[in-house]
Amino acid sequence: MQKINLKLLFFISALALFGMSIQAQTKPVSSKGAILKTPGKFMKAPLADFNGLLMLNPDAAAAVVVSYPNKGESIEDLYKRLLIKVPGFFNKLKSEDTVWTSKSVDVHEGDKANSGVLYSGKSSDSLLQFVSFQRESNGLTFVYGYFAMRSPKTKESDAKKYWLDENGKGVKAFDEFVKNLLQDNS
Repeated sequence: MQKINLKLLFFISALALFGMSIQAQTKPVSSKGAILKTPGKFMKAPLADFNGLLMLNPDAAAAVVVSYPNKGESIEDLYKRLLIKVPGFFNKLKSEDTVWTSKSVDVHEGDKANSGVLYSGKSSDSLLQFVSFQRESNGLTFVYGYFAMRSPKTKESDAKKYWLDENGKGVKAFDEFVKNLLQDNS
């Protein structure tokens, strides 16, 4: 029952946060210079106040995100906004209650060198993670990544499908997204 409530809360929060309808997307989507393909059963949603795209996992409190800086915004400022926004995707979490730590992770082919960062956070009784990378396509720099939430009581075997390992890897859907991104020859 708790799993259903967590998923339901995630989707209700995402819908309320964005105020827009979600629709399934299976074909590639062009987004200002990069070709983005929604992985597996993930569903596409616009990002309010961001230039980008959110892809929600219907089976877990997790999502793939792609965002370009707003006009006049630096990549560093975009990261700060994303770290504030990630807890807000989950109904009961507040960004000011989230304590983040970070560590460098290996980048994927085509990413900006040393841009891979795995952020781990704790807020209330929830654990958060957000892995992010930078890439340039057609002269535009963008951030892409994956984030998820779980209870500290969640069994590792249950979370394995959507929780990243210590190197920011191991989630099949995010690996699929990155593989499709690597095939983009923009």
